[in-house]
Amino acid sequence: MAVAVEVDRSSGKNRLFFNITESHGYYVETFRIQVWYVRPGVTGPENSPLHFTIYKDDFLKANETYRTCAEVVPAELALVGGDMGSTENWDARIIWQCRAREKNPDPLPIVTNMDRCR
Repeated sequence: MAVAVEVDRSSGKNRLFFNITESHGYYVETFRIQVWYVRPGVTGPENSPLHFTIYKDDFLKANETYRTCAEVVPAELALVGGDMGSTENWDARIIWQCRAREKNPDPLPIVTNMDRCR
């Protein structure tokens, strides 16, 4: 699974949107996204001043893209000078996933928390 990060400051919020794409033909349940702030000298989350993990109890259909978001709060932004920067200042990767299936189950499972960053 690949993750693309976008900075969104609309509505006065400091949000990161994540577009997670599955391109191997597998349905994937539940995953964790590791996110970190990138600046000169930062090579990954282990040496980034701001990094966190997002747990998503949801599913990603085979060969589709899942979109979710997270808000970065002022206390976190203080670690990087108080500013979100731009999309180029953020990176992410999937660090864990639950089971993967070759095709989408029918019917799809019921997910109780359908927060899609409304």
